[in-house]
Amino acid sequence: SHRLTKGHENYHPPLNPLPSREGKQIVPSPLAGEGQGEGGFSGQEIEKTVFKWEENKAKSAVLNKALDSIRYFHILPESYIYGLYRFLSRADEGHAAFLMGEYSGHGWWYYFLVAFLIKTPIPVLYLLLGSLLFLARYKNKAITVIFLILPVILLFFVSTRQHINIGLRHILPIYPLIYVLIGGLININISRKRLAGIIVSFAMIWSVWSSVNIYPYYLAYFNEFIGGPKNGYKYLVDSNLDWGQDLPGLKEYMERNGIEKIKLSYFGLSDPAYYGINYEYLPSYAIPKPNIERPQIPLEGYFAISATMLQGVYMQNRDLYKVFREIEPVDTIGYSIFIYKFDEAKE
Repeated sequence: SHRLTKGHENYHPPLNPLPSREGKQIVPSPLAGEGQGEGGFSGQEIEKTVFKWEENKAKSAVLNKALDSIRYFHILPESYIYGLYRFLSRADEGHAAFLMGEYSGHGWWYYFLVAFLIKTPIPVLYLLLGSLLFLARYKNKAITVIFLILPVILLFFVSTRQHINIGLRHILPIYPLIYVLIGGLININISRKRLAGIIVSFAMIWSVWSSVNIYPYYLAYFNEFIGGPKNGYKYLVDSNLDWGQDLPGLKEYMERNGIEKIKLSYFGLSDPAYYGINYEYLPSYAIPKPNIERPQIPLEGYFAISATMLQGVYMQNRDLYKVFREIEPVDTIGYSIFIYKFDEAKE
């Protein structure tokens, strides 16, 4: 196993196993044994997916029947339907998750509510509140409630019973409904129209500023309730923040700062060598493990650690990178990869 050392402190992490390969044929890769990880890669493979429909069924017979019909009539792409099958078949089993410093295998009933409140722009939340307060003045109130408000309530209710808490993306369908609901404010008759116009204009400018300010790291957006994206990793990780998207930025950072090699713990499925990153392997989510590993990795030089790995969500030893969580990084790449630098050991 790896050992991170600093002085007399030793860290002995059992490596996190790679994601399950059930239902996949493994094809030897012509790239096996190559790459820039120290010692070359072992077991790098190209996976050819084999759909196992009967092994991935939802518990609801009615839902399975509906999906079978959609598949039979080719209403949706087969791979998309298979993804739904797999998700629904595992929805009750749970999934490793992180929320505000806590860990769970079955999630929290309030996970998506928290994610919604801290990843939605604050002006949108204010306008949503305003639309609910003035709902009585909406035209066609019944239609508004049935087609806009009830679906949002239903989705949030379903999310409270959801055991896979890995990203706000699972409730994204609520946003078009919310924006249409907010748009109804324009037809409301109120006495202080000038003040209302100023408030709405301010909210719109704030929203535009938020979008411009986070560019181009939109996935990493968190609102000002928690201090913005720089603090996002303390509350949520995985697809809320870190989906392995910042390897190109890491390569640019290394070139800009003259870093020839970096110790890397990466959350993602991409091969860092593809981007020309010369790295020393640290326990990661799925990047190939090198044939040759150093039994000890001293805390010296540059380290790059993805936010999800930093929090140890998918690690057997969640405190593997605790020493890094207790210090400030020297830099960040797209808010999802943290850079640390330790002085070289003196003889």
